Amino acid sequence: MPKEFFVNGDRLTCDDQETFDRLRDQFKENVLVDERGFESQEAMEKYTATTFLAKARHYLSLAPPDIMQSAEKAWFGAVYAVKELYLTAGNIDIKSHNGLSFFCDFAIDCSSLPFERRRFLRNSCWGNAEKLHQDLYGSSNFRTSEYSELIRNIEAFVTTFSQLDRAHLFKEFHKSFIASTAPNVDVRKASGYVKLGGYSFKRDYAVFV
Repeated sequence: MPKEFFVNGDRLTCDDQETFDRLRDQFKENVLVDERGFESQEAMEKYTATTFLAKARHYLSLAPPDIMQSAEKAWFGAVYAVKELYLTAGNIDIKSHNGLSFFCDFAIDCSSLPFERRRFLRNSCWGNAEKLHQDLYGSSNFRTSEYSELIRNIEAFVTTFSQLDRAHLFKEFHKSFIASTAPNVDVRKASGYVKLGGYSFKRDYAVFV
């Protein structure tokens, strides 16, 4: 499945994951996370992480299962959870794919969750969501029989991220990336609003990793 993305406002298309990863690294501060399909239904339907996962289950339940659509929607659900967390914690707009993974880890590390729970969120949830994303380009990381558990784990990830302490997260974010600097993390003042699943969120910072 081709991937569409934007570099300095120009639309580009990649036919495989390897090419996308190479270009993402080359243009990392300009490659937006708003990939093809994420906002395609905005005019007709508003999405949250929960509705993306409901779609993932729907496509899995078809006969035969539509694994590509199920994987895509499950991935979008995980992406939504991370982006929404930071937008609601401090109007922080994570702009790059690398930033999603980096700040997913940061949120988990800043939480007061037990070690085993943090490892579960990082590996069994987010890590597997990224592998589902790779499956869109033929990686075949998982069998169809594994998808139900994968979606269930991402649902747990979404629920946990919705319950994280946003005030504490922004305090730690400010201390680490605004009051001081960190290698490879570029935080820029921004303004206006961003769309996420058809909903508008205020933006004060744009973040690239």
